[in-house]
Amino acid sequence: MTVFFTAGFLLCIGYWILTALYAGQLLAQNEIWLFLGAGFLLNAAAAHGWRNASRYFSLPVVTALHTAFFALLACIAAAGIVTASGLHPKKAGGLDYIVVLGAALRPDQKISRTLAVRLDQAAETAAENPGAQIVLSGGSDERGEGSEAEVMAEELTRRGVAPQRLLLEIQSKNTYENITYSLALIDRVRSEKGPAGNPARVGPGTGHPILSAETRPLRVGIVSSDYHMYRAVHIARKQSAQQIFGIACASDPVLLPHYMLRESIALLKDKFLGRL
Repeated sequence: MTVFFTAGFLLCIGYWILTALYAGQLLAQNEIWLFLGAGFLLNAAAAHGWRNASRYFSLPVVTALHTAFFALLACIAAAGIVTASGLHPKKAGGLDYIVVLGAALRPDQKISRTLAVRLDQAAETAAENPGAQIVLSGGSDERGEGSEAEVMAEELTRRGVAPQRLLLEIQSKNTYENITYSLALIDRVRSEKGPAGNPARVGPGTGHPILSAETRPLRVGIVSSDYHMYRAVHIARKQSAQQIFGIACASDPVLLPHYMLRESIALLKDKFLGRL
């Protein structure tokens, strides 16, 4: 057991260093790997101490530490499997709205690599669905400078997307708010526009209403990174009766383990809070 826990500690610390060097900066929630590594190190020390009859690590203490840590790893692994099930959603067409989830901007307010990939996919999806309106979702960071949505709008306009197709949601700070505020914005826009076609009519001789096509559920696509897809789509489906589809963007394979670990923890949190 000591060897197992020591190897886990070294892997966590090694990957933490790798991601920092590869990305050129500390990633968001990168400290997760330090905390996980500390858990491995503590359990390695406990296993070693018990084998050497240390008075600090009795059998009940070591058993409790190992049990709690393995339970934590099992929860994260289960959440990771669920998250992985949403990495490759089926492609959907005929969308009425495209919701693009923002990602943190660089310190100089430029687009990050993650956000650039999402915008690539957004532009492609917009071209495939010329009748769809595009909701750009993302607020300002703690510095309160430009919002993610505004930066995304500038970039998509530069790529040829018509400005009148863009709806900006600039208040959200996390995934749950991205989805909640974007769906609320869609509902508000629809209510302000009113019915796009003729109202429901009564069929001749039957007295039954004939429903127009506008009564069908909206088809809403959510553009985000592949690791983000399961949680985003299921938060939306819990909040809305509309048809929700995921549109996934491929992630950097070197950073994917970090994103998957971070997303697995976020999935457990949102499940606990009843958000999905």
